Amino acid sequence: MDQVCNFCRALKFAKETPGMCCAGGKVKLSELCPPPEPLATLISGSTNQSRHFLKNIRKYNSCFQMTSFGATEIIRDNYMPTFKVQGQVYHRAGSLLPLPGADHQFLQIYFMGDTNEQIDQRRRFNSGTIREIVADLQDMLHRHNELVRVFRSSLELMPTDDYVVVIKADKTPGEHAGRFNAPTSDEVAIVIVGEEFNSRDIVLRRRDGCLKRVSETHRSYDALQYPLLFWQGEDGYHFNLRMRNPGTDEETSKKVSAMNYYSYRIMIRDNAENHILLCRQLFHQYIVDMYAKIETERLLFIRLNQTKLRKIVSLTLWGSLIHKVDDREGQVVDFQKLSVKEFKARKNISSTGNTSIQFPIRSNSRTRELEDWWRSSKGNVIFEELDIPT
Repeated sequence: MDQVCNFCRALKFAKETPGMCCAGGKVKLSELCPPPEPLATLISGSTNQSRHFLKNIRKYNSCFQMTSFGATEIIRDNYMPTFKVQGQVYHRAGSLLPLPGADHQFLQIYFMGDTNEQIDQRRRFNSGTIREIVADLQDMLHRHNELVRVFRSSLELMPTDDYVVVIKADKTPGEHAGRFNAPTSDEVAIVIVGEEFNSRDIVLRRRDGCLKRVSETHRSYDALQYPLLFWQGEDGYHFNLRMRNPGTDEETSKKVSAMNYYSYRIMIRDNAENHILLCRQLFHQYIVDMYAKIETERLLFIRLNQTKLRKIVSLTLWGSLIHKVDDREGQVVDFQKLSVKEFKARKNISSTGNTSIQFPIRSNSRTRELEDWWRSSKGNVIFEELDIPT
């Protein structure tokens, strides 16, 4: 890889598109912090213990994940060097504490009183892990992971089981909205059961036997499932991320898509080390999981923008059906700039030639006027809205 992006310093092969890493300087994310010890040594692969860790890294991540991972994994002939799933991918979160007599699982393990009990419970669900590694990683997350601190302090402040902890889905707009810190105190609320909140917010009860699905577009979606990749509990992708002007570095009104975000995040750069790329099978799982998120966001966009998309498809189809003009001039007519009178004149230039008429995506009074005229003309074109399957 000898091609370097002028904006984000991403390394690429020759012929790869200029905008695949940062959309030509429009996407700019904060760098990931290098992991502390013992995680830094464990992902290096330089010792016997680190090689064991990398071979079993998905098990170690499962020891500390705060949400459950739901998917049907494909394993053929008892060997699968890559991570494959079929069907839907989803994450679920439970309550902060288990029901009386039930085992602690996932996030609940962080609130067990005794440290040794936490280690034993984590290894109970993940055989083949080394106790020393689990203990060291557990201590690291208790010291550095802000999500664990937020949940612990919220649990201590909850007066009764009639209250819930709410983590807002999107980063609060403000001075540091573009940075990927963990949720702060003003972004986590303790409210009484029954109060209204955003459907994408994470809502955790003090004690409950139910698992609730975490929205794919929640900013803590990644950190809750992959604590070894995002050991600080920092924010991931969310809807309030904005693209930037490459010239001025100021935020624009256009939002960063999930595809933009994760394309930027997984690139190799010559000026920064990306520890996510060193995590082998856990990295494979992360990539598949995030691609499922990208597809979910695309389908959601189609479902929520049916009227707009039908208009675009109809105009595009109409534009491809109308092509009668002077072929000798080879003219390309901008439909948006023509008046009805000009359009009629150009239409009657020649009865034998062909034309190429460009139709705009957006509609205004002039295009609507031309639409009405064309519908009433002798060469009326069938112009119907098309159903887009969801």
